[in-house]
Amino acid sequence: MSSTQQVAVITGASSGIGAVTALAADGYRVALLAGGGDIVSISSVARRIARPGNGVYAATKSGLNGWSESLRRELLPDVRVTLNEPGAVATELPTHTTHAETKQGTEALYSQVEVTAEDIAEVIAFAVGRPRRLAIHEVLLRPAGHEL
Repeated sequence: MSSTQQVAVITGASSGIGAVTALAADGYRVALLAGGGDIVSISSVARRIARPGNGVYAATKSGLNGWSESLRRELLPDVRVTLNEPGAVATELPTHTTHAETKQGTEALYSQVEVTAEDIAEVIAFAVGRPRRLAIHEVLLRPAGHEL
């Protein structure tokens, strides 16, 4: 992948190392954070409901939750950190599953899911569109009528 396709997120970009790094990010698309902003992370309800064959995925999502909480505290009050934990969303996730039994169960579940990526994007837009005096830290989203 060429550097023009990669994104660098630089915090503290108003001065010092952050500012110099921003200037040195030759060829990268750069997101600079200094005087305020929003960081949005996508986790998963799977961290709450770890299923057999899904342990590594659940563990990585749990790690993302911890990282987001740490960032939230480190970057207060200038940067809001919002963590979204969607349940089953109609995406390509079942095609990425390699464990046969897990894949079969995931495909069966996802064939019934009506929540779309666009639905989640609307919730994210709502969260970051709130006045700066309000921070939405976590959003748990699940399809109506499903346990996931």
